[in-house]
Amino acid sequence: MACTISISAIPWQKSIRNIPTQKVYDTLSALEKNAAVYTDLGQLQLALRGLESENPITRIAILGVNGARNARRLARILLADPLDAEPAWEKQLADTDNDERAILLCYGETPNYDQRHPLLRTWTVPSKTLQTHRLEILIQGIDSNASNVQVDPHIFLIPSLEMANSSAARYSVVRYPVHKALILSDGLSDLSAHSSITRAQSPENQMLKGAAITGWIDTTEQESKAVVMPVNINHAETAISTFRQSIDNSISYERTWFSSGVPNLSTWLLAGLDSTPGTIKPTIRNLVYSLLSTTSSRIQSSEADYLQTTASKAIPSSTRSVLSNALTAWSERAHTELRDHLSLAFSSPSWRKLAWWKLPWRVDDVDMIAADVMQRSWLQSAEKELIWLVGRIEQAGLVVPEMKIAPTSSPDEAPKVDVHSSAFTAAVVGPPNPDIAGSLYHSLIGIEPPPLQEHSNYPQTISRARNALSSRTITPLQSLAQSLLLHSFSTTLLTSSLSALVYFSISTTSLSEAGTIAALGLVYSARRLQRRWEDARKAWRDTVREEGRSVLRHVEGVWRDSIERGGEEAVDEGVEAKEMRVAREAVQRVRDAIEEGQLK
Repeated sequence: MACTISISAIPWQKSIRNIPTQKVYDTLSALEKNAAVYTDLGQLQLALRGLESENPITRIAILGVNGARNARRLARILLADPLDAEPAWEKQLADTDNDERAILLCYGETPNYDQRHPLLRTWTVPSKTLQTHRLEILIQGIDSNASNVQVDPHIFLIPSLEMANSSAARYSVVRYPVHKALILSDGLSDLSAHSSITRAQSPENQMLKGAAITGWIDTTEQESKAVVMPVNINHAETAISTFRQSIDNSISYERTWFSSGVPNLSTWLLAGLDSTPGTIKPTIRNLVYSLLSTTSSRIQSSEADYLQTTASKAIPSSTRSVLSNALTAWSERAHTELRDHLSLAFSSPSWRKLAWWKLPWRVDDVDMIAADVMQRSWLQSAEKELIWLVGRIEQAGLVVPEMKIAPTSSPDEAPKVDVHSSAFTAAVVGPPNPDIAGSLYHSLIGIEPPPLQEHSNYPQTISRARNALSSRTITPLQSLAQSLLLHSFSTTLLTSSLSALVYFSISTTSLSEAGTIAALGLVYSARRLQRRWEDARKAWRDTVREEGRSVLRHVEGVWRDSIERGGEEAVDEGVEAKEMRVAREAVQRVRDAIEEGQLK
């Protein structure tokens, strides 16, 4: 299999500072980083080189269809000076040979023919046209199939220099960008070769031109603006030869020269080459506009393909409707289950064992009974149904989201309790609310529990939320029960001791009077135990209910959003979409710099 190695013919230039078009230069340079996939780097570097000076060299390609012989003849005619005798370089350029390598004509005081490059012959010739207008002309033959209607016309502005290597079954390709390109066809039969360039440029901004070699010419003033112009090379060569024979043949020369159609080509060739201080050559400006236009077209094409791919992976509306109805039904059953099962659990004999007056005998069972409520009555059926529902959604083509296990209850939605609802909030999203940081539970627990896993698959959300709620609320509830009971016993013992001390220390104190102190301490400690413990139990019940509702609302919202978006998450839009957005913004920055008057 043949292997292609493509390189740019223009080396990358260092950053240039303090030039008139600095902002355009900087924003255009950024295209290499931000839009390299959509921009031809050879053209980009050629445009940057043109912005570095006020009078840069302009490179024009003459591409001969099915061979470069006529292209060399036309280049000789365009550069010839009829007032001088025929120089040696014109004869060598006009000679036909079997070397199909491209030729680059540059200005030089002394003719020099560098034949060493395997892809390109560089000839320096003393042409006044090249010197005056700072021109370089690339002459190359192209295949007729390369100029048909299927080819992007802008490809002619980036001719390819190829060299085959049969021994290694490889060929090298060098992209040689130019500012203008002339496609020269041999006769009217090859006019179809120009069909691809007829839509390339508007008449006011032509970077591409077509020419057809014909035996007849009908010159008009408008022909220089035509996309394809007829030209008679034989007439032009005859005119130049006649004038060089004698200056007396000037009338014949003028008639034959204008009938050849070459003056119209020459007008197009030299158009936009003049520059004035503080401005940019029109050819450089047109190259920048062409580069931006081509880059924008490629970005739009990529975006269209991307949107088509995204649309092809979308879930049908009928499927989304079925899944949405199933999610609604699941949510209703889950809320009903949460309400009914918790009501049964909190009215069961097991929960009633934790009444305040039974606490001295059941204090060690607080964590076991509370954990049993969570494991048996907190969204058990909803968790199993969610796994089944997620399976249906995945089967339809949606992606299971990876996000935090549960939401934080907002202040308006959370129950108005001391600390218990914040315990679950802290387990899910981090530190507790600062307004309740000094609450009783926080003061009782002197160490921070181990961090929980931050992310979870949504089929496991309820299970992880249950574990988080249990780990952050049951242990403080157990500790509070022990603390309250210890406080009650301590208060009762202290008041009883004080009662005995008063009775034995003061002889006038009766037993009933001394017992009043002990009775007062017992009533106070029992009342405090009843009030604080029943408030804690109610707060824990409210927290369990409210956080269950929060989890259900959150899970339903996430999955409903995923269903309504129709599988858009199935497309990897992290890299590709960002790349297109960055490229589009980079192109827009160049356009903005131009609109600000930096490129005139």
